[in-house]
Amino acid sequence: MLQGLTELLKYFRDERHYKRRQQEQALSAIRQALQETKQYLALRNRGEARSIEKEHELSNLWSIAGVHAREFGPDLARRLGEKSSYWLEPENWHVDEIYENGIKIERIDMEVSELLQSRP
Repeated sequence: MLQGLTELLKYFRDERHYKRRQQEQALSAIRQALQETKQYLALRNRGEARSIEKEHELSNLWSIAGVHAREFGPDLARRLGEKSSYWLEPENWHVDEIYENGIKIERIDMEVSELLQSRP
């Protein structure tokens, strides 16, 4: 019986470690997408020309972040997927849709900060 309990405790410890590593990967992917997006937006605000190539790169980063974000729930994962769609064709999105879908960069940034603060 002691052998069974030992194995069960080891399983839970390993599972907790695996889950934590997945969450760290998710946060890292989201933060990378945020940073790259903020840098691009800063350049655009300084007058640089639009870069379709960079926007497609951002779309890929947000897509990867969305897949990893499943660790934090389906709503966040869905919204990051929407952010990916946005960067494929930003001209097709109205500002109201950005707010309604919860994909405004400041909102995502705030939520990621909250997730980081809640981590032990």
